[in-house]
Amino acid sequence: MKNITLILLILLFLIGCKENTGQNNISEVVKSFVGKELVLPDSLEIFYPKNFEIDEYFMDYTVAVVAFIDGNCSKCAEDILKWGNFIKTHQMCEEVSFCFYVGADSYWSLENFMNKNKIPFPIFKDPQKKFIRQNNLHSNSMFHSFLLIDKKIVLIGNPMKYEKILDLYMQEMRKELECESY
Repeated sequence: MKNITLILLILLFLIGCKENTGQNNISEVVKSFVGKELVLPDSLEIFYPKNFEIDEYFMDYTVAVVAFIDGNCSKCAEDILKWGNFIKTHQMCEEVSFCFYVGADSYWSLENFMNKNKIPFPIFKDPQKKFIRQNNLHSNSMFHSFLLIDKKIVLIGNPMKYEKILDLYMQEMRKELECESY
């Protein structure tokens, strides 16, 4: 799969992250996920922002973005706003499912933040971090975002923090959705 090689090369350039992750470890993490399906925990409470239209079939899409966000970390929670802005500004996002699991001790301030900023997606409240545990995710948050095509992992990495990863996500989404722009 030529995508794996490209992903590995880009991730190797992202080692400048504050969290120290060795090159071999990055390759191993990426290889261990690409082509597999994520386990999506059930029985989690869902928070729907005000004025959000419920889409009960969010995982029936061909293209999906799934991410875990640490709601106790203010810098991590900023990703919710970045994702919101991304979804609002890209028309193809109507054809892409976005599924966010948020682990936090309390959700009150996060819910207010999402309503205030008109975030266009719901979150799954995951205070016990079932998503992390059930998928045996790496401790580095760099590996907590996934692009799925036909429910299989195609890319791993946080496109809201790394522009090169965002470019890869966009390229794969355009290719799968047969889009010229966006």
